[in-house]
Amino acid sequence: SLPFSFAVTFPGTTHGTVGETATASVMIKSNLDYAVHVNSVTLLSMAGKVEVPSNSLLSAQNANEGKNGGIIMQGKSSILFNTQIEVPKDLANIASDEGGNGGEKEGIAGKGSFAKSARPRTAGLTSGAGARLVSENQFKKGLNAGNSQWSVRYLGGKPFRCDGLCLRFYPVQVEKTAVTDGSNKVNIIELTIEKKRQRTAANIKRTPFEEDNYIASAWSRPDHLDLSRGPRCLRILGPMPEMIVTNITDPLIDGKVVEGTVNRILIKLQAGPTEICEDIKYKVKCASMLLGADGSTKHLNALNTDLLNDNSNKIEVEQTRSPCLVCHDITNTDCVSTPFGYDLPRGWKLVDFGRRTEKDQVPSSSTLKKGEETYIYFDVYRPSRDILRGNTGDNAGMEDSSGGEAVEDQMCRTDFDVTITYKQSRPKTQRSRGRRRRKPPANVDVEQEKETSVSDDVDQVSLEFTGSVVWVSPLSAKFQHVDAAQKYPPSGSRHPSNSIQNEATGNPEDTRDQAVREIALIDGESVSTRCTLSSEDIPSSINIGVSRVWFEEHENSQCQFRVVGEDLSSSTFFESDGKDLCHLVGKGKKTGIVLNAMVNMKDEYKGSSLSTNMGVINVNWTPKGLEIPSAVSLDVHEHGPLSLADGSILKFFGPVCYVESAPFETNTTIKPSCPRVGSPFELLICIENKSNIHQTLSLEMIELDEKHQGDMVISGSTKTELRMSPSETQYISYTGIATKSGKLSLPPISIASTRYKTWILRGSSSSVIYVLP
Repeated sequence: SLPFSFAVTFPGTTHGTVGETATASVMIKSNLDYAVHVNSVTLLSMAGKVEVPSNSLLSAQNANEGKNGGIIMQGKSSILFNTQIEVPKDLANIASDEGGNGGEKEGIAGKGSFAKSARPRTAGLTSGAGARLVSENQFKKGLNAGNSQWSVRYLGGKPFRCDGLCLRFYPVQVEKTAVTDGSNKVNIIELTIEKKRQRTAANIKRTPFEEDNYIASAWSRPDHLDLSRGPRCLRILGPMPEMIVTNITDPLIDGKVVEGTVNRILIKLQAGPTEICEDIKYKVKCASMLLGADGSTKHLNALNTDLLNDNSNKIEVEQTRSPCLVCHDITNTDCVSTPFGYDLPRGWKLVDFGRRTEKDQVPSSSTLKKGEETYIYFDVYRPSRDILRGNTGDNAGMEDSSGGEAVEDQMCRTDFDVTITYKQSRPKTQRSRGRRRRKPPANVDVEQEKETSVSDDVDQVSLEFTGSVVWVSPLSAKFQHVDAAQKYPPSGSRHPSNSIQNEATGNPEDTRDQAVREIALIDGESVSTRCTLSSEDIPSSINIGVSRVWFEEHENSQCQFRVVGEDLSSSTFFESDGKDLCHLVGKGKKTGIVLNAMVNMKDEYKGSSLSTNMGVINVNWTPKGLEIPSAVSLDVHEHGPLSLADGSILKFFGPVCYVESAPFETNTTIKPSCPRVGSPFELLICIENKSNIHQTLSLEMIELDEKHQGDMVISGSTKTELRMSPSETQYISYTGIATKSGKLSLPPISIASTRYKTWILRGSSSSVIYVLP
């Protein structure tokens, strides 16, 4: 056997970086029966020879200090010490392992020892299981059909190990003999040991592989060497950025950004603990997609590029409202048009083409020392749905009867990619000197300055930081029809909710709500609608300030909705002075307004029926942005959704209304309007047939229940049939006497059209009169 055996491992790590220092643990075992004086040790690594410094050699365990920086090693003993190895700055200076199953080069084991098109004989994986079909050098010479399908990259870094050892030593007894005979001459023995792999038999077809990808090979060692000493090889990686990138805005907005305003994303850059970052630059790229409820996706970048080439699809481009990158432009006082079919807010412009920053951006501080930080930001914008040009139609805002999902109703997500490049230098530090002690520095600050001033060559590194945001609407509106106590008679409206057949179900109100989702009106009727504004989708840290709410006509509507109120000249429902808290709408908060309007069909549509929206509710709003801490050195003070100079306007189409020129006109009057107890009063019902055909009506009066039967006495037809000629007017009179004062219920009187199967006057217990004592 050899006089010495050895093992070199790397404790505490499995990977290294080019240009850095790696700690190696060296174990040398003597198989001799006598002590020797070891003058020097040289490791034979895949990057060349590595001389072991004398201070590392003197720190060896189980060894005595010798002469001239050497050590004395006893027979049949083992020594263990750590040393530092400088990893080359260039991966090309680390030798590639060209070995096969037995470690020999191609052709050494015999002709045909490597199969030309062999599959890897591994656990079913390729490079992940250790297979490397061709070396890097062979790959650069040329590719053929056999090896071009396999990856030739080293998995997780290039392997680095020490396969040899060179010892310069002499026996201690020889030195004593030389001193005794007076010659004082000692012959130094130089011994080189290299680990040889077992050669495989010739003419065996097999696939070359990277042996160190296997745990059994990478962690092989003598039995007495503990596994805590680490693997016998390192994976050497190229220069890697240590910079820590943090999205400051994301946890505050829950990954959501608000449509209709500019949103700012604030990102923190912090230098790593062992690097100095210089000449920091960054670029931003964003891509957006529409996500359907069924899981379908539409990438807007590619979609808009194709559609813009065809002018016929201009409206479809506008409907996507593709998000874009923007920047502040204080010199521009006009709204800038974009190729995506909308205008930017005043004072903003596109960044390059709105998809990416073509030029490198520089943060406020382009140089960072260890642990220092700086901040960068970028702005994105997507208009609200109502800002779209061409989104004007009679059915705007109404439910899609086709059952398909409109482009505007799909969720929009924007993915952004921030590429950061900088020059990285990793300062060297003083190496450990083992047992030798050194005096403490007189000035600690001076010593640290020396350590940071001596640095390796600068490496250009880059890293990518990705994230995504989902676009949400700042406000949502819910409309609810408010039924008045004295509702306008239906007058024979042919809307499904007024059908006599619904009464047969026993619960007409539920049937009516399920059948239709619109308010049935007749020409000239007044209607009350409650509008509730809420912000259910926005993040909890964001508040929406509502400054003004007003009503306007829908420009293409066939009907005119006129606001009914105290001030008929003003259509403003609400205007905040900034002091009241009710104008702030946040997550879980609501605010409501009531719209009272009278509908009148335009002359060209009278005599027909139609569906339209009850005008447009305009909301002027501004978000309350997130403040940037004062310690952050930036030229801006807010992030998240930003407040625009002119504010933002969100438009809500009113509820869908079915408006009809009814075939009848019905009026009910009570004379006197407030009768007295014991005095007769008249209930007069006037019905006019506005159609040009003969009509048959059925009338029925239902007696009051037992609880209210004694409230009044009333006389008149309880059940009869009426026939009316075209444009004829008939009057139905009832005479009653109240027996007590107060609010009294009238007997329900129902009149229906036999032709249309609809109600002209629907009896209800809510019909009341007020009786004086």
